[in-house]
Amino acid sequence: MPTEASVARDLLYYSGARDSGFDRITEADDAAEVHLREVQNAIRAANESSDNALFLAGVMNRLLRKADGKSTAGRWTASAVDSVRSALLYASAGLDVSLKRLVRHALPMLPDIDSRVEVRFQKWAEVKMQGTNGSIDAQALIRVLMTKGESPRDSLMTAWVADLTAGSAQSAQRVAEIAQALGVTDPSIMKRVQPGKSSRTVLEGAFEARNLIAHELDVIDPDAEVRKRLENIRQYRGHDEIAAWCVELLDLTQLIANNVAKRLDAAV
Repeated sequence: MPTEASVARDLLYYSGARDSGFDRITEADDAAEVHLREVQNAIRAANESSDNALFLAGVMNRLLRKADGKSTAGRWTASAVDSVRSALLYASAGLDVSLKRLVRHALPMLPDIDSRVEVRFQKWAEVKMQGTNGSIDAQALIRVLMTKGESPRDSLMTAWVADLTAGSAQSAQRVAEIAQALGVTDPSIMKRVQPGKSSRTVLEGAFEARNLIAHELDVIDPDAEVRKRLENIRQYRGHDEIAAWCVELLDLTQLIANNVAKRLDAAV
């Protein structure tokens, strides 16, 4: 006769047998672990929380299906789908906080070691200081010159960091802007970040789903009768699709961090 422990082991084994693909996420470069500990800890937390949410979704689905005497094939239960949704929120939050920490920590140092970042810094400052008709914005100039305890250059860098970390990094365009500011030019990274004119990136799909979940609770028929079952008015989310989006968000975050860390390490 099966014991409670054996039943639990069976449940966990079969629930965890589904591959979420997290083992394919790029590993942290040694330089990232040395120079970007606060970034790496955010990435680690997001990886673990997302992976756990997907695993628990599988456990929940199998448990609820078995309890009802139903097959585990087909669409997952509403409760399990909610756990799947949370995995994407964890992953996108991990990207957001990691890139912001990366900007705050690394961007002030990069212009001195990477001429591409220096050029972008100067272009940003030029736009920042520009007034109407191509003239200098006097108020912006005064703010830069009169900042206590900072040189004009340092004042502008503080403003650039604040500009890049304001709001959330929850769109492909924003991630591209941050990556470019950090001097990331690797085509294998940027082609996955920058949306094409006629093509759609995996990253765009991930953010579209994330924003629908975060801002609309995945409700796609808000005017439906209130007695209608919730799962019938919400966007269904499958494990494999969400897992692929989580992997893309977290893999790109790690690739960008590794790219920056290597340049910081080379300058030491």
